[in-house]
Amino acid sequence: MSEEKSEQDVAPSRQPGYFKDYYARKRRDILDKRRERYKNDPEYREQVKAQARAYRAKKAIERDKALANGEPVKMGGGPRRPVDVWVNGMVQRAWTVGHVAQRINRSVAFINHLTKSEMLPPTPFRSQRGDRLWTDAMILAFKSAVHKRGEVSQKDETFHTEVLEEWRAQGVSV
Repeated sequence: MSEEKSEQDVAPSRQPGYFKDYYARKRRDILDKRRERYKNDPEYREQVKAQARAYRAKKAIERDKALANGEPVKMGGGPRRPVDVWVNGMVQRAWTVGHVAQRINRSVAFINHLTKSEMLPPTPFRSQRGDRLWTDAMILAFKSAVHKRGEVSQKDETFHTEVLEEWRAQGVSV
């Protein structure tokens, strides 16, 4: 008599790939239950928020250690690939906000703040996903206006006009 067990004799949870297959089948139900519990259970919600804070703190410590040791650090998702857009009948490469932030040495939050406060004119270009896009010339005009001032103030009414005029001079219909 053989001591080996057939696959049927092994508990389902011990079968290779069982949990992966189970989750693939039940993913939507599991996520809906979690969302509902998060919405209705304040104790669970605080637990989830505390876990998220702990995770972010842990990642910040890891990032700071890597930076102190001179190691490369990957922050965020980074810029996406360029997208082709039409400007004045010519195809130009356009970039997402992550790339723009890298090019002007500022954060994505800084660019979003300028856009929301209407200091930066809205770009007329969008990707299929809905990402805002800027051409290289638009980025240079924006970078020039930012670096000319050093610090961009909400009281500076000329910033918006300067960027907008430069974009129009390049043929961007804003």
